[in-house]
Amino acid sequence: MEDRFQHLLAINRAIAETLDYEEVLRLVVDKTVQLTGAHTCALLLADETGTAHVAACRGIDEDKAKAFAAPLDERINGALRDLLDHEQEDSFVGVPVIHGGQVTGILMVHREGAAAAEGDPEEEAILAALADQAAIALDHAGRWRQLWAAEQRARCELEVEARRKDEFLAMLSHELRNPLAAIVNAVEVLRLASPHDPKLHQIHQIAYRQSMHMKRLLDDLLDVSRVTSNRVVLERTNVALQEVVRQAVAGLEPMIRQRGHRLEVTLCEPPLVVDGDPDRLLQVVSNLLTNAAKYTEPGGHLWVSLSDGGGDAVLSVRDDGIGIPADLLPHVFDLFVQAERDINRSEGGLGIGLSLVKRLVEMHGGTVEAKSEGPAHGTELVVRLPLVARAAGAALRVGASEA
Repeated sequence: MEDRFQHLLAINRAIAETLDYEEVLRLVVDKTVQLTGAHTCALLLADETGTAHVAACRGIDEDKAKAFAAPLDERINGALRDLLDHEQEDSFVGVPVIHGGQVTGILMVHREGAAAAEGDPEEEAILAALADQAAIALDHAGRWRQLWAAEQRARCELEVEARRKDEFLAMLSHELRNPLAAIVNAVEVLRLASPHDPKLHQIHQIAYRQSMHMKRLLDDLLDVSRVTSNRVVLERTNVALQEVVRQAVAGLEPMIRQRGHRLEVTLCEPPLVVDGDPDRLLQVVSNLLTNAAKYTEPGGHLWVSLSDGGGDAVLSVRDDGIGIPADLLPHVFDLFVQAERDINRSEGGLGIGLSLVKRLVEMHGGTVEAKSEGPAHGTELVVRLPLVARAAGAALRVGASEA
C-alpha cells in the first residue's frame, strides 16, 4: 500500500504539471493502467447534453471508442459491456469523475480472472483517488484552454486593430498629400511672383522647408503602412552603395548646413555592390542621416562610413548627439518609438523613420543595429547588407531622384 501511495503521488505530480488538455486525458489513462495493472482502461467524459464519450482509452478497439455514446446514468452499464465485449457486469469497475459537485465522467478499468470476482478495495480506493486527481487536472487544463482561447481571440482582435490602424494611416497620408501639393505649388508661385523681395524670400524659405518636412512625414507614413502590410515590391538591380551614400549626403546638405553640423564621410574603394532597390536603399541612408542630424545639437559632429565587412557592406552613421537611454535602446526600431525631446527639438518626427529603415533593410536580406553608451554619448547605427560584387566596373543605379 505504501508503494502504491508513493506511486500515486508521483502520478498526481505528473498530471498536475501538464496543462495540455489532450495530454492530461492520455496521462490519466496511462497512469491508471500503470498503477492498477488493468488490461483495459477508459476515461469517459460527458458533453453539454449529458452524453458520455470516450475521451481516452487503452485496450479498446479504436473504432468502437470513437463511436461510443451513451447517457451518463444507470443505462450506461449496458453500453459499457458492449464497448468491452464482456457480459459480466462485475468484470469492470468504474468510479465517478466529479467536477463542481456534479458527475461529469467515469474512470473505468476492466478486471479479469479472480480479481474480477473478488474485487480489490485498495485498487478501488486508488482508482477513486486517480479520478479525483483527474477531475482537478482536467479543471486546470480546461481553464488553461479557456485562457489560451481568450488570448488567441485577443491576438486576433489586436491584429484587426493593427490592420485598421495601418489602413487609416495609409488613407490619411494619401488624403493629406493632395492639399499639401497645392500648398507647395502656392509657395513656388510666391517665390516666382516677387523674386527680389527679401521679406517674401524669407517667408518663402520658411514655408518651403516646412512643407518639405511635412511631405517627408507623409511619405514615411505611407511607406510604413505599405511595408507593414507587405505591399512594397522591391525593384532590384545591382546598386553601388558608395553612390547611394553620396546622393543621400547631397540631399541632406541643406539641413546639415543649417544646423552647423560637421560631417565626415569615409567611403571605401572599390565600389560595394548589392542586389537591391536603389530608391529604397537611398531612403534607408537618408533616414539614418536625417535621424542623426535631428538628434544632434547644432555644431555637433556626424560621421558616415562605408566599408567591406567580408561578404557584407557595412554602413555606419554615427553622431555625438543626445544618445539613447539603455531602456529605450532595445525598442529604438519599434514603430512610433522615439527618444524624449523638448520643445526645441520638436522636429523629431513621428518615430517611424528607424522602423522603416529596419523593415527595408530586412527586405534586402540585411540587418541594422543601434549602439549608444547612453544619454549625451551619441548614437551609432550600423547597417549590414550582403554583397554581390566588388568589381570597380559594376553596374550602378541610385534611383530616379538622382536627376
